[in-house]
Amino acid sequence: MVRPPGAETGVLLARADGERQRAAVGDQVAGRVGFFLRVDDVDAAHERLSAAGVAFVSPPRGEPYGRVAVFLDVAGNRWDLLGPRLMGAAYSPSTAGVRSTVSEVPGRNEPATIVDAP
Repeated sequence: MVRPPGAETGVLLARADGERQRAAVGDQVAGRVGFFLRVDDVDAAHERLSAAGVAFVSPPRGEPYGRVAVFLDVAGNRWDLLGPRLMGAAYSPSTAGVRSTVSEVPGRNEPATIVDAP
């Protein structure tokens, strides 16, 4: 169990048990974002995590529901780093259709399409 000091909520990390489970590591949600991490300040968290070597698929951007940036964990799973919308910021689909190549994670060099949905 992993949890911040003093927290009641935690995440149970389990090892794959058998070849079938090992084959699914990093692809449990078929390449889609399947995990979400809520923070108070997406831009500050993005900067801190990037400096620590976390591979981001997309930079922070505005969405109707707030700020979001997509990153990969050590197994290649996609996570949304989510935060509140910046005060006074308008939603701008400036990254719609952007393609980038993720090469930071071994075996995950396929293009990632970032699509903004209204």
